[in-house]
Amino acid sequence: TPYAVKIDTSGNVFVLCNVSDATANVVLLKYNSSGTIQWQRKVSSANAVRQCLQVASDGSVYVYVRKFSAPAEAALLKYNSSGTLQWQRKWANANANSPIGFTIDSSGNLYVSFGYGPAGNNTLQLRKLDSFGAQTASRRMENQSWNSGAGALHFSGSDVFVAGGIGFVLGACIYRLNSSLTYQASRVI
Repeated sequence: TPYAVKIDTSGNVFVLCNVSDATANVVLLKYNSSGTIQWQRKVSSANAVRQCLQVASDGSVYVYVRKFSAPAEAALLKYNSSGTLQWQRKWANANANSPIGFTIDSSGNLYVSFGYGPAGNNTLQLRKLDSFGAQTASRRMENQSWNSGAGALHFSGSDVFVAGGIGFVLGACIYRLNSSLTYQASRVI
């Protein structure tokens, strides 16, 4: 079952999917622009419930997987364009403290949203990681109780936008921060 599809600037297609067999592996596949498979990598040996895929301008591929079955865990992995694993970051106790989503800027920096706290009362934190996976900045989204659907991210120009639902009410908050994670604007809708 495919969960995410991305196309790079050369027309290569990357597919992140669960393999429906006895192993329930999460697999990353790369096809060239003619549809010929270039490589396949096993990303996780468990059926992940949340998966994200991003392709950077240099052809690097970033994969995020999260599973809730014991032990709950999340991982962010970076592969080069040849499919070689460059690094991975894992987070234990993924039910309480884990990445929710991520985006990439034109320099290869990652912006990862994290939810903290018990279900329904999450505080959202945004972390900036360099292209080697080292944290370079962090910002807690102030005075907001985010529900489990929070953490949508988008990078545009020199700003990162974070959006998500607030608590258990019908509403959302959108933040705009610069690349250093300094607040630029926010709006509750």
